[in-house]
Parts: sequence; structure tokens; C-alpha cells
Amino acid sequence: MNGCIMAGGRNSRMNYRVKALLEYEGATFLERIIAALGDADKFIVTNTPEVFRDTDLPMYPDLVKDIGPMGGVYTALKVSTHERCIMVGCDMPLINREIIEIIDSQKGYDVVVPRIDGRVEMLCAMYSKECIPVIERLIGEKKYKLSLILKEVRVKYIELPREKLQHFININSPEDYRKLSK
Repeated sequence: MNGCIMAGGRNSRMNYRVKALLEYEGATFLERIIAALGDADKFIVTNTPEVFRDTDLPMYPDLVKDIGPMGGVYTALKVSTHERCIMVGCDMPLINREIIEIIDSQKGYDVVVPRIDGRVEMLCAMYSKECIPVIERLIGEKKYKLSLILKEVRVKYIELPREKLQHFININSPEDYRKLSK
């Protein structure tokens, strides 16, 4: 399995600070996500590879620019060396190996996505290459909402208890980062 760290955003809500390089408990968000992905063959999808020059992970720019996470997922699946790829947003510093293993343990689906209290976590999910034709069609139709993929592929929702919600916290603003660091 591949593990993709999605770091293609502009970080505008974080006042242009690179979220992947923010620190929490002595490690950058990027380092924490790399550790959570364990033995997966990891890479980064980013439109700013110069920011990550100190990492030895392969990096790929969006194949289709300016369409948000859909472009990142599409790129990750196109460059993935395995049939399955777990995507993790670079702003999820509390994701851990247990969650990744729960997602990876589900076989036979095109997308495996955690769901807590009805809310799906599209940027901490497993996608298979079977999604590529659907994504290409959606891009052609200028429909960039990731959840649209779920209507057309075999999906496994992993129902997680509310106490797991903390692992999916996204740090999108200076205020979010202050709350995390308390």
C-alpha cells in the first residue's frame, strides 16, 4: 500500500505558514504523519516541493491544478505504485497508526472512509486505482467535491466511536493551532 501526505494547499487560513511543518510535541505534523503511515510506501503530493527539500520522500505536484483535494487524490492515485493508497491531510497531526491500520484492514473496496457521528473523513481514507476513471470524469465535468466519488464506487464506511474524533482534528488556522498546543 502507498501512503500519501496531501500537502498541496496554499495555507491561506494559517496566514501562509506551512501546516505540515508546524510542530506538536517535539515533531512536525509531517513527521507525525510519516510515523502513523508505518510501512506504507510514502510520498507527498505538493505544489511547493521546495518547502519539503529536507525530506527524502518522493514529491509530486498536482496533475490538474487548482481543483483542491480532488486534484491531490487524483495525482496520488496516478503516481501510486500500489493498487491502494491511504491519503492523509498534512494538517492532521493526531492521526495515528491504529487508525491507519483500521483503514488498511478493510479489503475489497474502492474507498474505505472513516465515519464518526455521520461525518466522513475524506482526507484520511483509502482510495484504490479503481477510482481513477470516476475522478477523471468528475474533473471533466468540473465537479471537484470529493464526496461525489463515493456515489459511484464500492465504499466501506468504518464507523468509529466519538472518542476517536480527536485523531481527525484538522489544524487550519492559528486559533486551531493554539488550541492544539494548549
